[in-house]
This record gives sequence, structure tokens and C-alpha cells, in this order.
Amino acid sequence: MKYLRKFHLCIDLLCCMEFIKSSNLKSAQEMNCIKIIFSRVIPITFLCLLCGSVYADLSTMPPLKAQANKIENLLIKAQTAINKKQFTLPKNNNAVYYLDQLLSLSPDNESALNYLTEIHDIYIALSYKKLDKNNIKLAQAYYNKAQNIAIRFNILIDSPALANLQDSINERQKLVQAKKDRTSAKKIEKEKQMMAELADLQREIAFSQSMMDQYETELKKHTNTAKSSSKTNEKDPISKKKTSLSRAEQEKIVVIVNKKNKVSSLTLNQLKALFKKQKKKWPNRETITLFLPQPNSTAFLWLTRNIFLKKSPTSVVQFYMKGVNRNIIKMPTTSSNGVFDVSQIAGSIAIVKAGEVEGNDSVKIIQIDGT
Repeated sequence: MKYLRKFHLCIDLLCCMEFIKSSNLKSAQEMNCIKIIFSRVIPITFLCLLCGSVYADLSTMPPLKAQANKIENLLIKAQTAINKKQFTLPKNNNAVYYLDQLLSLSPDNESALNYLTEIHDIYIALSYKKLDKNNIKLAQAYYNKAQNIAIRFNILIDSPALANLQDSINERQKLVQAKKDRTSAKKIEKEKQMMAELADLQREIAFSQSMMDQYETELKKHTNTAKSSSKTNEKDPISKKKTSLSRAEQEKIVVIVNKKNKVSSLTLNQLKALFKKQKKKWPNRETITLFLPQPNSTAFLWLTRNIFLKKSPTSVVQFYMKGVNRNIIKMPTTSSNGVFDVSQIAGSIAIVKAGEVEGNDSVKIIQIDGT
């Protein structure tokens, strides 16, 4: 509307000028004065009208200097945040936040785009660094941040290189997961083995308890028999003379080894070392395998008294069980046929009744000195 009013004013001036030309003035001199006035007034009027329009248009434009200052201030804040390594955190006080504001004012600002490219490259470098240290979680997080910046601000990136980085992260994740699976499988297998060992131990304890009960019963019988025999020997001198044999002969007990064993004699202390598991190898470096007598046998009572110097077989069982629980010794095998077992295993040794060996050359009786 303001331009239309100015246009009407110009038309009015031109019409006035034409009217003066056509009117009969008193003299040519007056006419010339009027022509001079209009010839100068009209151009000046047009010029003023034009300048007024331009000024009015410029007055409506934002101040360019203030915008430039704001862009410069945002660049400084972004650079400061980069120096402090505040790339995306904390919220509303990081480099990406300031650069995003800057690009809203100047979409093609080269400095802002260069800063964003720098931040992108820093995240890629951090991702590789964490990958080398097998920190897969952080490597993936840095990769995701770099990718988000590239997509959000349309930054030109090396797509094959990023794809290779992601492949490397995925491959490392598979290796880590496979390792976790193996560790978990080993843990489960170990737990199963421990449960099996616990079950075996419980069976051993139950068996040992049964043995101890039988040993206690046998010991009572043996003690009663010994007392009765002692009374008989006191009344019968001949009987007393008959029992004046060595301890091994009284109990009719012998120690046997495999026929291939070159050992022909042992001292009582050496035999103690064998059955107390203090010695585990024969002189030829062959492993010693112990066969214990049956819990209700005279041979076991002989073992209790002569090797362990104990009155109760229960204490012998407790000795072996304590060693098993501490993984110090392996529980010796209880044999129902010591002669047969020893004949089958080269490094074996057992305590049996002498009558069981009589006429059998599949094993060898060794001499025990000091009995």
C-alpha cells in the first residue's frame, strides 16, 4: 500500500507539470522559472521516494554483525568442549550440542563440519583402541556414536572401513561369547565331577561306618577269645608252650606280594610305611597297590595292632578316611581274595592268612623282620 501511495504522488506531480505547460502565463520568464523548479523538484522527489523504500527494507533485516558474533561464540564453545573431551556429554554442554546450534544458523559452515568430522574420527579411534583391549562393550558404544554423528550431520565417511570395524567387533564378540560358553561348560562339568566325588565320598563314609561297626564287633569277639585262651594257658603248661611262637605265626598271618616283585623281605617299619602310605613306590619305581583285608578278618586285626599299634580297627578306618578327605592318600582297596588280587597286579601287596597261600605259587610270601 505504501508503494501505491508513492506512485499516485508521482502521477499528481506530472499532471501538475503538464497543466502549467498548457496554461497561459503572463511571461516567458515566469514559465521558465516554473520549468526549472519542476525539472529539479520531481527528480529529487523520485530519489527521496526510492531511498525511503530501500531504507525501509533494510530496517526490516536482522543485524548481520550480531549473528556473526553468535556463530563465533558457538565455535569457541565447541572448540573448548573438544579440548575437554566433552564430545556428547554432559547434556547441553558438549561439542555436538554447540555445533548443532551453529549449523542451524549457518547450515554450510565449514568449521562446524570439520569439527564434527574430527569428533567422528576420535570416536572411531577410541573404538579401535578398546577393541585391542578386548573391551567389546565400549568399542561398540564408540562405534555407534561415530555412526550417529555421521548420519545426523551427513558427514562423508569411509563406509568400507567402518564396515570392517563393525565386522571386527562382531567377530571379537563371538570369540568372547565362545570363551564364556567354554568356561561355563567347564564349570558345569567341574560341578558334576564334584557332585560325583561327593557321592563317592558319601558311599565311602557309609561303607566305612559299616566297616567300623563290624570291626568293633570283631574286636569284642577277639578280645573275649584272647581272655579265654589266656586262662586256658595258665591251667595247661603244654598249651602255653604251644603258643610260644612269633606274633605272625600266632595269628597265622603272612604278607604277600606279586610273584614278579624282587623284594623278598621287609622290616616292620618298612611295612608300616607302605600301609600308612608314606611310601608309594617300590625300589623298581613301580606304584604300590594296597589291598586291605576284610573288616571282619583276623588279618585286619593283625594290621590294626602291628602296623598301626591301635587297639580299635575304627581308628585305622578313620586314618584312611582323613587322608582321602584331604586328598593326601587314595583309599586302599578292600579285597575279598587277597591272593588272587595280588597275583593279578605287579606292584600289589596284601596281608592274608597263611592257609590261603599254602600250595599256591601265584604269589610270593615275603619275610617281615622285627615281628
